[in-house]
Amino acid sequence: MYGDGSFPQIADSFGWGTWVSWVMIVGALFANFGVYEVYLHTSSTALQSLAFSGDAPRILSLSLPRFNTPWVALLFFSITTIIWCLFDFYVVIEVETVLYCVHIIVMISTFFKLRWSYPEMVRPFKCPGPTWLLGIICLFPVTICSVNIFLTGYFELFLAIMIVICIV
Repeated sequence: MYGDGSFPQIADSFGWGTWVSWVMIVGALFANFGVYEVYLHTSSTALQSLAFSGDAPRILSLSLPRFNTPWVALLFFSITTIIWCLFDFYVVIEVETVLYCVHIIVMISTFFKLRWSYPEMVRPFKCPGPTWLLGIICLFPVTICSVNIFLTGYFELFLAIMIVICIV
């Protein structure tokens, strides 16, 4: 019954008038604005927390006194979002995919580093099983992530990130 189109076109096809299409457009604008505001707030608050703990530049911890709004972190994320809007959408998706794969590999590496370096450390939860079995289980996602990075053509970026992580 329906082909390619958009929600306003579908709303208009019901025959209730064009006002329904405008309601759909305004609703979509508010929904996207809300999602962006949540992203901006949570990311800037996380960045402010990293700055408080010393893992990010101290200037990112500055906040407005009245509502404790991390204005420098908000400005940072707003500027980076504007810069990412200048790129082609497929480039943004590929870079995000590579960074997510790097994130997964670093998390798994951290898991094994903590398990080997601090085996008796008190943790809120423990993964049962021998380390070699967990290594085999974690080999699958690391392989998928590595193949994904290699196929996207950002292998040099991946190597650079991994070298920086190993140095730090």
